[in-house]
Formats: sequence, structure tokens, C-alpha cells
Amino acid sequence: MKTINVEMLAFGEDNQLREVDVPLNEISELNESQILDVVYRLGQNDFQAKPCPSVSVGDVIHLNDKLFIVCNMGFKDITKEQLEEYKLCPRRDRSFHTLVRGE
Repeated sequence: MKTINVEMLAFGEDNQLREVDVPLNEISELNESQILDVVYRLGQNDFQAKPCPSVSVGDVIHLNDKLFIVCNMGFKDITKEQLEEYKLCPRRDRSFHTLVRGE
């Protein structure tokens, strides 16, 4: 089992992380994009009930020392500087941010 952290920036509390448990046999031969899809799917409370919101558009997945924002369609890798800028945006406005729109 591998645990992948997701920063809950869409609907979670400030500084809240969701730990998504991913079976190694489910991701061992997948590329990075496919692994992100698995993390998103297993980060839903239907699959792993946790005391926090499901992974949503606007959350940030930490994978292999890289950051990926969940976009309206797919994922986008971002820098730490972009993450810090994004966090300055009011939570209610984050869904309109250029990073979330994949721009």
C-alpha cells in the first residue's frame, strides 16, 4: 500500500491533507497520468470514507516530489510558487483560477 497526500484546497479546512491509500499492485505499471486518475478515484468517500471531503477540482496531489492540481479536466503539474500563489486566492474563487482551468 502506498499513501499519497492530497491538499484539500477546494472544500477542506486550512492545511488539511487527505491521505489516499493506493494498492501498489494497482499502480505498479501505470504512468504518472494514470496514477493521478487512480488517486482521484480512490480519494472519493465512496471508496475510502474519511472525515474530510472527497478529492475535488482545485485540490493538489503530492506525487513523487511533484505537485499536481486537479483541473476541470485532468491534472496540471505546478510549482511550489504556483501553489503558494493559488493558496492566496480566496477559497470560493479558486474554482475560477487559471490553474484549475488548465491554462
